[in-house]
Amino acid sequence: MRFGVCYYPEQWPRGRWALDAASMAELGLELVRIGEFAWSRYEPARGRFDFGWLDEAIETLAAAGLKVVLGTPTATPPVWLVRERPDILSVGPDGRPRAYGSRRHTSTTSRAYREEAARIVSVLVERYGQHPAVVAWQIDNEPGNHDSARCWSQESQAAFQAWLSRRFGGSIDALNEAWGTVFWSMTYPDFSAVELPVPTITGHNPSLLVAHLAFAAEQAAEGLAEQRAIVVAGSPGREVFTNLYLGDVDIDPRLVARPTGLGSVDIYPHGLDNADDVAFVLDLARGSALAAEQGPEALGGRAWIVEQQPGPVNWTGDNPAVPVGQVRLWCW
Repeated sequence: MRFGVCYYPEQWPRGRWALDAASMAELGLELVRIGEFAWSRYEPARGRFDFGWLDEAIETLAAAGLKVVLGTPTATPPVWLVRERPDILSVGPDGRPRAYGSRRHTSTTSRAYREEAARIVSVLVERYGQHPAVVAWQIDNEPGNHDSARCWSQESQAAFQAWLSRRFGGSIDALNEAWGTVFWSMTYPDFSAVELPVPTITGHNPSLLVAHLAFAAEQAAEGLAEQRAIVVAGSPGREVFTNLYLGDVDIDPRLVARPTGLGSVDIYPHGLDNADDVAFVLDLARGSALAAEQGPEALGGRAWIVEQQPGPVNWTGDNPAVPVGQVRLWCW
């Protein structure tokens, strides 16, 4: 078992970095995850890159004997990019674009977003893909978190209609039969009539809702795969994964984990003595990493816990303290 820590050198004075790295090594840590939210520091403006701070941070960590897990920053595109290409933004079910100012405000279907994601990942891989201290890559961060997998943009609707047409062999009659659209006179004349499930007077056809979830999960997996291909080609021999919060049911963890055989999870038990929940999530992560051909009798894939609650958090309604020894139990 290897232990590591998440670290944000861009948020700390340079004068602390060497001290922090020495403290990590003294504690017996081996891996340090950095960079997954730092796009605006990597690229303050279009094409103007600043990697001096990251070069120094990696070298400081390496000098202390630590290895680096480098994150692609695609969960947090900077404000200048949103202003240049607003079509990267996700659109909510109310038809309004999700505003900049948080994270995961992008549409996984947006070609503009995928182009920009591939561009920044390519730059990072070209610079750090062969760096001896970089031993793993995290692709994106918690895709699907904050209900971000689904998008209701016009681009997403067109892609959804094309996806449905492929799924039903181009036959709208097959869709109508499978979905039982004769109920409530919901029969579709063609695929262009199938709209995304925006708010309506009462419930939508459940088959439409399920199809939208499946479509969104595939779109997210496709975008991650595009990034992963760039990393694998330019940084061979490194671990590659995407960390998931497995409470986000809009993402299919199998589509994310199976290509690398590594299921990566973030676990926040919120201070409770719920080791069984932690064990369940870890088993789920290992199971998601199994290749389909391995069958149910296989013991499981590999799993990394990339984020683990070390104490009280500040973002839930109830933030209890973590009792002494609780984190040790979760690790066990």
